[in-house]
Amino acid sequence: LTMLRGIYFTVCFIVCIKEAFSECQTLSGNRCLTKNDPGAAEYFNYFGWKSSCFDYNGGKYCMISIGNLRPCKCTNGGSGGGGNDGSNGGTVGQGGSDNGSDNLKCDSSTVENFGECSGLKQAFCPLTFFKSGVTHRNTLCKYCGEDKQTCSSKICTYDITSEEDKQRIVDKHNDLRSNVALGNEKKGIGGPQPSAANMNRLKWDSDLAKSAQMWTLQCQRGHDNNRLTPQFDVWVGQNIASSWNSVKTSSRHYETMIQGWYDEVKDFPSKNVEKYSSEGATGQVGHYTALVWAATTRVGCGFIMYYDDTMLLYPYKKMFVCNYGVGGNLFGEAVYKIGKPGSDCPN
Repeated sequence: LTMLRGIYFTVCFIVCIKEAFSECQTLSGNRCLTKNDPGAAEYFNYFGWKSSCFDYNGGKYCMISIGNLRPCKCTNGGSGGGGNDGSNGGTVGQGGSDNGSDNLKCDSSTVENFGECSGLKQAFCPLTFFKSGVTHRNTLCKYCGEDKQTCSSKICTYDITSEEDKQRIVDKHNDLRSNVALGNEKKGIGGPQPSAANMNRLKWDSDLAKSAQMWTLQCQRGHDNNRLTPQFDVWVGQNIASSWNSVKTSSRHYETMIQGWYDEVKDFPSKNVEKYSSEGATGQVGHYTALVWAATTRVGCGFIMYYDDTMLLYPYKKMFVCNYGVGGNLFGEAVYKIGKPGSDCPN
């Protein structure tokens, strides 16, 4: 890869002082923005990034444009590579602006009054999750409605209520899963992805959706720790997509965000289908594998857009979260069974 050097010059009379920065690039060779690039400082300061290639959701990422994240690596003292446990998928960041504006009120006036959440707590508080020596409370037990401190009562729109939207999300997932199952996916490290004998079709699950929606109402970054449901009480997977925009817009590009998760297939080694790992991957692949995990039968998602006044250039943040039951990305287990499409399906 061609090395890119960021050299800044300070001129005082005839004195020129050079400061060389570590060389950070995306895995495909694009230049990573530094804190000194126009508009980047707000992001570096807000998220506390110490390097242009920073730790993010179990991997190393950088910005190639404002708000647009890609996996990265550095040389000459830059931040090194990082591991990814592959358990949750990850977060896709996108920046930019949609054309036009909507008459949305970003004052949380549309947010439901959840009251005491007594019904949710009764059903979900018994579902604890033990991880890394810590017992985590369930999202639908720990939280009840909007976190007014983190969201600042500036939610513009949220929730996925229409049957049409739910079907759009399910259909997009199933179209992509079918593409893999039929052996039509030609991308991947070491060759195309093999066909699947046991790829289930997904259906919408209201409990998974409630949990995903409650997590978005916290306006926090990253994954929650416990999203179990009465039906899926061992492991639930999760994918997150986030975008930052300069104007208000009610558009919800579900298909685009789901496609973004799937497109990680280009970095996934086909040899890892029978025994899941990230070994040999050339980028983050957890979104893709969570999406096409054969044993998964249900999906439920949540959505939010809120005004984040700490992000001066792109303050309108959208967050799309999908929970999967049963969850995938379990090391050593098969992503799916290789074989004739549908030959090992129950019906």
